Amino acid sequence: MLGLGQTSKPTLVHVLASSHSLSDLRLVAELPRSAIGKVLKRELRERYLGSS
Repeated sequence: MLGLGQTSKPTLVHVLASSHSLSDLRLVAELPRSAIGKVLKRELRERYLGSS
């Protein structure tokens, strides 16, 4: 099992097609969620990609 800050990109390269390869993989302790429990993807994008 991976811990925070560790990557498994070399392993995943063999599983995914080249068009679906990952550029980055980040593990977080907790995902931001709405009041009803849905993951707030917009907040994740802003947090890790910056607001564009």
